Formats: sequence, C-alpha cells, structure tokens
Amino acid sequence: MKKIILIGFVLISGLSACYYDNFEELNPGLGLAGCTDTAGAVGFTAKVLPIMTAYCGTNDNTCHLNNNSTGFYILNTKAGVEVAIADGNFLNSINHVSGASAMPKNGGKLDDCSIAVIEKWIATGKAD
Repeated sequence: MKKIILIGFVLISGLSACYYDNFEELNPGLGLAGCTDTAGAVGFTAKVLPIMTAYCGTNDNTCHLNNNSTGFYILNTKAGVEVAIADGNFLNSINHVSGASAMPKNGGKLDDCSIAVIEKWIATGKAD
C-alpha cells in the first residue's frame, strides 16, 4: 500500500512540476507582458529618447547628457546612442549582463518593456 501511495505521489508531483504558464500563449497579441510600446514602428524621438531621458538624463542622473556628460557617451541624441551601440556593450549594459558595466550606474535595471523598445529599434534599423 505504501508503494502505491509513493508511486501516486511521484506521478502527481512529477506531472505538475513540468507545467508552466507561457504569457504569450495565455495572452495572445499582448506582446511582452502587455508592453504596447513595441507595437508598430519604433522611432528614436518618439519611443527611445524618452527612455534615455528617464534613465540617463533625470535631475539625479545627468551622466549621459550633452553638456553635462560625466559618462563617456551622450545618450540624449540619436547619434550618441548609435555610437554607444556600435561600441558593442550598450545592450549588455542595459541588460545587466555579467562582465558589462551595468547601467544606469548605481541604479536598477531598465524595465523589460523599455529594453524591448530599444532592442526593436536597433533590430529594425534605428529609424528616427
């Protein structure tokens, strides 16, 4: 009897351990956790610049602004962001990948939606 109970328990726990919810399957068409900012064209001025301003150019963090830059890159211009991307570690930095300098410095990682917007902008040709 103990063997039957043990086998039943193993089967039930094993089957439930393999189950997971996939957001896309449960919510088709919503994209990245409901992130609507990646829908349609992603332009620098409309969608990327507000992210750069919020994370890199707030009153508390002016490391990457035009004349006030204490960081190596200027991130409130399209040309400046393109230079950072061309150097190769921009996406690693905003994704906090091990070995890259995590940005924003001394701050939390950008939210997933903001990262998705930037990644789509890069992947689709870096339009204005």
